[in-house]
Amino acid sequence: VRALLLLALVLGPGAGGLVAQEAAAPASRPNEVTVTAEPLAGGIQYLHGFGSFRLGLGLTAGPAYGVVLRRGEFGRLREWATAYPVLGVRVAPNLEAALSPIGAALLGGDDFGAVYPSAQGGVVLGLGSVRVGSWIRVVRIAGGEGTGIYRVVWTPVRLGYAMRW
Repeated sequence: VRALLLLALVLGPGAGGLVAQEAAAPASRPNEVTVTAEPLAGGIQYLHGFGSFRLGLGLTAGPAYGVVLRRGEFGRLREWATAYPVLGVRVAPNLEAALSPIGAALLGGDDFGAVYPSAQGGVVLGLGSVRVGSWIRVVRIAGGEGTGIYRVVWTPVRLGYAMRW
């Protein structure tokens, strides 16, 4: 995350044609569909722009790999699919913070699979049509009598290709 923020500051608004194109595009083409790729998982995200804000939906499928920051007591779990509403906020001409406060994640373990409530947040650096992001996902795995654990996974790099109209 720090590296992406530093890169965005270094590139800044005067980094050339790609960044200038990115800064001008939201007003003229508010709809964006991005095809994304994470380690062994892929997805699609649709966003519609409203000034500095964008709202849409993101879906991923496949065995998602990342850095497990908090595992919980269930041992080996893997995300197989996610669905999130996405709110993006442009913080610089080529940098966006994204938040999905509620969504769903399909997790599978050694002998079970279930859909759990989930949230995610991240930053996305846009250079023309290319998107480079870093995301943190939190999944709440419910236990008995109101208990539960939180599984936290960081996806250091998520790449995307955006198409606008």
